[in-house]
Amino acid sequence: MKKIISLTILCCLLVAMLTACDSSDYKKALKLYNSGQYSEAMSMFEELGDYEDSGSYVVDCKVKIAESLVENKEFQDAINIYSELNDEASVSAAKRAWLADYIETNGTAHTDGYQITRNQGDRTISLVASESGKYKVIIKQGNDVGYNEIIITLMPDTSTGFIQHEREISFTILGRTAYQKESGSCEIDTSVFNRGTMLNYNDYSAIGTGAEDMNASSFARSTMKFINDSKSALTQMLKETNIEINLSDLGFTSY
Repeated sequence: MKKIISLTILCCLLVAMLTACDSSDYKKALKLYNSGQYSEAMSMFEELGDYEDSGSYVVDCKVKIAESLVENKEFQDAINIYSELNDEASVSAAKRAWLADYIETNGTAHTDGYQITRNQGDRTISLVASESGKYKVIIKQGNDVGYNEIIITLMPDTSTGFIQHEREISFTILGRTAYQKESGSCEIDTSVFNRGTMLNYNDYSAIGTGAEDMNASSFARSTMKFINDSKSALTQMLKETNIEINLSDLGFTSY
C-alpha cells in the first residue's frame, strides 16, 4: 500500500515538474514573440505542442515571418508559407506585391505609378501598378483617323472595379469630313465579370455625325469585344513575369 502511495506521489511530482517546465518555456516563447523574434518563438511554441494556445502562436509566427519576407522582397518564400497555411487571399496579395515590384523594376514610369506594355497588332495593352495598390489595364488603339481607349481600374482587395471607354473617329462622306465621339463609364463587379458580362453605362455621351443613332448598349457591347480581344495579350504579359500570377489574382475572379 505504501509503495502505491509513493508511486502516486512521484507521478504527481513529475507532472508538476513537467507543467512547470512548459509554463517556463511558454513564457520564454511569449517573450521572444513580443520582441519580434518570430522564428525562435515559433520553434519553442512548436515544441510546446498543445500547451495553452501554442498552436495558434505557431500560425501567427508563420504569418509574421511571411509578412517580413514580403517586405524584404523574398516573395516566393512568403508565398510558400501562405500556401502551407492555405491562405489563398494572402498568396494573391504576395503575388501582387511581387508583380508591382517587377513592374517598377522592369517597366516605365506612368502618372499613376509604373507600367509594362505589350503590342498586339494595332493596339497596345498596358498594365499599370499604382502606389495605392490599384491596378489599371489600359487598352489603346489608334491611327490617323481616330483612337479607341479603354481603362479598367481594379482594386483587388474588393470586388469593385471601374471601366472607362472613349472612342473618337473622323471620316469622309461624299467629300465632307464627319466626326464622331463616344464615351462611357461604369462600376463593375469583378467577382462575376466574364466574357459575357453586359455593361450598364450609366454615364454615356455621344457627339458628332449620327449621334442621335448611337446608344449606350451598343457602345457597351463594343467595349466588351475590345476587352475580350485583348485578353490573350494581357494573359501572356502576366505569364512573362514568371510570377505565376493570373487575372484572378488581380481581381477578375471569373474572367
